[in-house]
Amino acid sequence: EHGPPEERPRYELVVLMCGVSFATISLIGLAVPLLPQVIASLQPDFARPEVINGALMSSFPAAMLVGGPFTRFLSPRVGHQMLLLGGLLAMCVGTLVTAFAPAIGRLQEPVAQTTISLILAARVVQGFGAVAANNASFAMVLIAFETDLGAVMGVNEVTIGISATSAPVVGAALYLVGGFALPSLIAAVLVFAMIPLSIYFRARYGLPEDEEAATTARIRRPAKEEAKAGPAAAKRGASAEAGTAHKAQGGRRGAA
Repeated sequence: EHGPPEERPRYELVVLMCGVSFATISLIGLAVPLLPQVIASLQPDFARPEVINGALMSSFPAAMLVGGPFTRFLSPRVGHQMLLLGGLLAMCVGTLVTAFAPAIGRLQEPVAQTTISLILAARVVQGFGAVAANNASFAMVLIAFETDLGAVMGVNEVTIGISATSAPVVGAALYLVGGFALPSLIAAVLVFAMIPLSIYFRARYGLPEDEEAATTARIRRPAKEEAKAGPAAAKRGASAEAGTAHKAQGGRRGAA
């Protein structure tokens, strides 16, 4: 059974959205100090290190850019909650592959080419997962917060700023402590921590057959806010009806 509207988890959605945004920007920022180091250690001879670094850095946002229309296509078919869960899983898997890419690459010759190909593929998976998770969480917050969306998005922007500022510094410090794998492993734990909350949200509030309509209906403003908005909404509706009637009367007079 589903609880009444006032029990619906609006602010859990804000935590989830900010967590997804923080993880996304962190995965981009962590790569800033790490990728040049691993490329230099591999000493690739098939392309200049600067070109490889640029390709690896841009692959994540490029995947987000390409994946955006696909998430728009998938969202009404699988629902926002499933899209969120799938995106988080993809981000987690891609981050784990990035962490272990140098170790896996040493098993296959040529080592440099294998390792760089693995990192490239992993970052593409991260990017696709990030755009899916971000779009899904944004959509659910948009549904849940109709009147104070600006304040919620302001909190999210602050979260993005903190992540963008801290991720390169933290990534460099973790690299000095534990090598290339440690920053990615911690990032994977951060992403994975959001998956239980996503699963709880789905299990507690359900996801019926009509995914888009069900999500829209189940994540609503609390009843108190709806009650406050009621008189204003009724007044707007009455004004609109009066305006329509006035236009229709004017039209009849003109025809006469």
